[in-house]
Amino acid sequence: MRLSGYLAIEFAEVNGGLPLNKYADPIEDAREGLTVDEARAIAREDPRLIWIEADSQAACCAATKGVYACTLNPGHAGEHIAHSGDAVSERWTDEESA
Repeated sequence: MRLSGYLAIEFAEVNGGLPLNKYADPIEDAREGLTVDEARAIAREDPRLIWIEADSQAACCAATKGVYACTLNPGHAGEHIAHSGDAVSERWTDEESA
């Protein structure tokens, strides 16, 4: 599962500083192996540029516990939501994670 933005950064940080990636933009090519600090600096300009591959939805939920809440969306079977406070950061379904 691909996480993006601040959720990707928090996932990387909670998992011991995993390397992050950046999509290409009009100014710079795509980059791999970013540190959490580098990713945060880029995210200040455009958080959508930052991404990381998580092994599974379950790993995402477990790894971001305490940083982001990960819940099943009531009334939407198999839909998960990661959120911090009132802001939804990521949504996915069981089918997307298969």
